[in-house]
Amino acid sequence: MQDLEGDMLRAVAALSGAVDFLHRYDRLQAALRIEAGTTPSALTTTAEDGLAAAHRVLDTLRSPNGRPVRAEPFIPAQRTSRDRLGDPGE
Repeated sequence: MQDLEGDMLRAVAALSGAVDFLHRYDRLQAALRIEAGTTPSALTTTAEDGLAAAHRVLDTLRSPNGRPVRAEPFIPAQRTSRDRLGDPGE
């Protein structure tokens, strides 16, 4: 179980770095387009969902009885609308 927890810690760290990068990228793209307060890209919200899932798995691994430590409900990130203009790669 220790190796699995270590793997999850590395996954959480990698996803956290990716989410931070994507937030910076979204802000820079908004500044280039001169748009204030735009919503995160679809890639950013997907990465945030993955990070939240990794945190839930890590919480389950760390709990003594195999059940999640936190009891809060999972609320998925709000998706951007399909008609929103953005990067071609989105």
